[in-house]
Amino acid sequence: MMREIENTANFHEIKEMDIFEGDVVVLRGISRHGKNRIRENGHMWRVISLDGKDSSILSTKVCVRPLELDRVDNWRWIDLPEDRDMRIEDIL
Repeated sequence: MMREIENTANFHEIKEMDIFEGDVVVLRGISRHGKNRIRENGHMWRVISLDGKDSSILSTKVCVRPLELDRVDNWRWIDLPEDRDMRIEDIL
């Protein structure tokens, strides 16, 4: 079952209340670095940690790792609602 994501200005905006540990997300690379990460590790990643969700001062970040079993050491932090290297396209 897929959850609805608010569509704003032709791109998906992920709000920190929409995402939880254990969710599978579909990522899209924006920068050269992000596109290379997607090419090397695939576009489907699992959320393994959330940071700053309950803080009004800190920005929210999610830690994700690739779903491919041979790539699980390639984790990455993504800033919400907008990261400079990757976008969360969908939450599965």
